[in-house]
Amino acid sequence: MKLTMIMKAVWIAALGLGVLAAGAVSAEPRYVGAKDCGGCHKAEMQDWQRSVHGKAIETLAAGKKSGPKHKAGLDPDKDYSSDEKCLKCHTTGFKQKGGFVDRNSTPDLAGVGCEACHGPGSDYRAIHKSKMLDFKRTETRAAGATYASKGDKVCENCHNTDSPFKPSVDPKYAFDLKERLKTKTESFHQINPLDGNHD
Repeated sequence: MKLTMIMKAVWIAALGLGVLAAGAVSAEPRYVGAKDCGGCHKAEMQDWQRSVHGKAIETLAAGKKSGPKHKAGLDPDKDYSSDEKCLKCHTTGFKQKGGFVDRNSTPDLAGVGCEACHGPGSDYRAIHKSKMLDFKRTETRAAGATYASKGDKVCENCHNTDSPFKPSVDPKYAFDLKERLKTKTESFHQINPLDGNHD
């Protein structure tokens, strides 16, 4: 009798741990889309919309960026907007939980959006909303936020030799974050000083 009760208790505990583990997996940060960021980060959103990253998905269309595509050995007349090798770096969160699926079902994740550089935003956005200007960067990092300008290696996920646009095709494709940051809003948004103390 005691053995049966112990076995049931062990089984219930194992079941409980399984439920907790499943909950932890589903609690991963999810993508929220650039529009959610733009509500507060208006200047950054405007810069991004005009930037190369903001328009990245558009460059996959047939006839767009013909010269660079031809130089990289790509067919400039081909539509690459459904090519998985291209979508990985021309969208936000492609093939990741809650990431870009297609332009119809996930239009806010088309292009290299905020979360392509800063990580899926659901958790750190919640921190921003609850603490406003009184959060620490360590908190948002723990919630999945990344900051390329602070040394996180996020740009290299796409700016690497797997890309058809690499330095062997044209030296201008050699990636140097410090140099890219000097281009200001050409590539992304202006890095504005943050209100509050987050360090």
